[in-house]
Amino acid sequence: MQRQGFSSILFFISYLLSSFTLFAQTDSLQKLQEVRLLGFPLREYAIGTKHFQLDSIAKRQAIGQTLAQTLMEQTGIYLKQYG
Repeated sequence: MQRQGFSSILFFISYLLSSFTLFAQTDSLQKLQEVRLLGFPLREYAIGTKHFQLDSIAKRQAIGQTLAQTLMEQTGIYLKQYG
């Protein structure tokens, strides 16, 4: 019983001594400079692409569906779905 008490006291003292040498961050708030990202718009006739826009009737019919379901119904593409 005394050995367990001695080891817990020794652990507590070593914890106190080591805690004095540790320091937390003193300043964690830093102001970052602004970063500008530039992008190029899609070309209307880029090779290998096709632009598709749903009309208002198709949008009304698509309420409650996922984007994949709507695209599969309105276009000729197939998207694999898992559950």
